[in-house]
Amino acid sequence: GIYGHNGDIKVVGSGRWLLMSPRSHWICAQQSLDADIIRYETLLIVRVPMGQVGLVHENGNPVFLAPGTHVFTTGLVKFLKTEQQSKDHLEFQPYHILRIPRGKFFKVWVQNEFGSVSPR
Repeated sequence: GIYGHNGDIKVVGSGRWLLMSPRSHWICAQQSLDADIIRYETLLIVRVPMGQVGLVHENGNPVFLAPGTHVFTTGLVKFLKTEQQSKDHLEFQPYHILRIPRGKFFKVWVQNEFGSVSPR
């Protein structure tokens, strides 16, 4: 479940819970904590499974999430999706992650500080 205490949002697991403080109140007592994405107001909990990478925008900036549990409380994070880490090309503008097999090579063009494109 999710409850509020003194202006903070808190999460509790299964079991019996009694909120004794007059500053605490249940927000959502039936929220399942087994979900991969849990959202409520400014709270965002993202579970990224093993073998995948999560993609979020944090305050407008792209961020990759490693496998595991990530908790954001700022309200400035927007979850986009998860992708398989084994993909040959992960694109999350402005970033590109390329997986190059042994014995192969890739040629990429990178825009430099003058605006022209140069091969790398």
